[in-house]
Amino acid sequence: MSDIDLTTVPPYPVYRLEVDAHGAVTLDGVPIAEGDGATEEAIEHVAGILRADGHDAVRVIAVTPDGTDRMVVEADGTTHVIVDEVHDGKMAIGNRRVSRRAVIASIVTVAGLVVIGAATPVAIALTRPAPTPTATIAPPPGEGEQLAVLAPPGYDQTAAWAVAIRSNTTPTFLPDGRIAITTEAGDLRLLDPDTGKTVWKGNGSARGGKQLAATTIDGYDVLATARSGALTVWPLYVEDSTVDSVDYDLPRGAEVSFLGTEPLIVLPDQTVGFVTADGITRQDIPVTARPVMTTDAGVIAVDDTTIYTITPEGEVTGIPYTRPEGAGAITNLSAADSNTLIIVWSDEAQQDVIGAVDVATGDLPSFAVTRSAGVRNGATPLHAVDGTTLTYGSVWIRYGTSPSVRPLGTFTPTAITGTMVYGTANREAGWINVLDEQPQVSPFTTQELPLDPIAPSGITPDMAWIVADKVETTYLYALPRRNGAGDPTATPAP
Repeated sequence: MSDIDLTTVPPYPVYRLEVDAHGAVTLDGVPIAEGDGATEEAIEHVAGILRADGHDAVRVIAVTPDGTDRMVVEADGTTHVIVDEVHDGKMAIGNRRVSRRAVIASIVTVAGLVVIGAATPVAIALTRPAPTPTATIAPPPGEGEQLAVLAPPGYDQTAAWAVAIRSNTTPTFLPDGRIAITTEAGDLRLLDPDTGKTVWKGNGSARGGKQLAATTIDGYDVLATARSGALTVWPLYVEDSTVDSVDYDLPRGAEVSFLGTEPLIVLPDQTVGFVTADGITRQDIPVTARPVMTTDAGVIAVDDTTIYTITPEGEVTGIPYTRPEGAGAITNLSAADSNTLIIVWSDEAQQDVIGAVDVATGDLPSFAVTRSAGVRNGATPLHAVDGTTLTYGSVWIRYGTSPSVRPLGTFTPTAITGTMVYGTANREAGWINVLDEQPQVSPFTTQELPLDPIAPSGITPDMAWIVADKVETTYLYALPRRNGAGDPTATPAP
């Protein structure tokens, strides 16, 4: 067995080997071996990839009919099962810090688990005790709880589920529908949007009230947050009972955004950083350009005439883009997704001109003119949970097919679904349908109530999620769509 220090193996990437009941093996979903010797062949396949890429070792999740285990595979085919040690404290690994639970200093054997050596068949080596059966299926947490404030029009007052969360925090809605929350104890949870049940656990949470973001690193899904001096990520693919975070140290003055498919590290002096398994890789950007986001292609940066793409290797390409007639200087930059930029220009009338620009072609399929300061500095897009619409400041934008941009006046959005935008106007909860000929804010109610309604934090045609207090505890309530006619918000989306 080799003398490799497993604490030095990077946390990314992680390969996933799955062995079915018949012995067939897939690597990240691709069939690679079957029949006698399939597991040995699979390990050698991974080792061959390492040798071809010039790497020494990689982390692997091994899924068998008996359970799931974390492993390290070396380039010579030596295989180690990672066994959690019970220790307190932190261990530094390069410029990242992980708890001792996430690494091991030696290879040991424990009851019910055999540590395997080179090319040992995974399906034979890993065993798990049978789960204890339960007599009944537990109901969703908080099922039937009444929201103490008025629900949005068209949604039920009684919750499908309600989960206690830490006060002064907001949920994060992932692209796959799961909801990230911070518990009262200060840890992360991913919730099933339909049941509220926990489907993933993480140690720790975003510090200082920072918002969590769903993003990727080296193609792997993570939750991430940034603070002064560090980027913190929680690997979503790790199947531990509770997942530890990984910190990437950042230089002084670094700023982080999550508009694209990967984190963008903006450094001083026209420099950007790419996050990799080995740390932060730096590259220069054109002197005239402002970085917007990081995509699979590289960092996207923009100046008055050109959209630039800067690769992790430093290669720079650029294409011209269309500007609206009368547009002046760029005042704000953002992105709808990895394919669509949002650019705000000033005009001669001191108003904002807002356009959705195609990253690949530079085309400007839609733009709108709105009041000055309709988009404030530092604004970030508010995406619909279920579709290709968003708000940016006080502007509604549909991107992708049939793009459109429409001002919302003085309305402050908090959630969006299709053409329905929910939020506040004059501190009162209300909604707007941007399909109306002259969109107007409609309040949730004109009644005088003991407690004012609260605008939702997330919403779809089937469910609304609201953060509200009840007797000294803050809850995230999931309110299903109410059956029956008479819903004023039931205008179909185009």
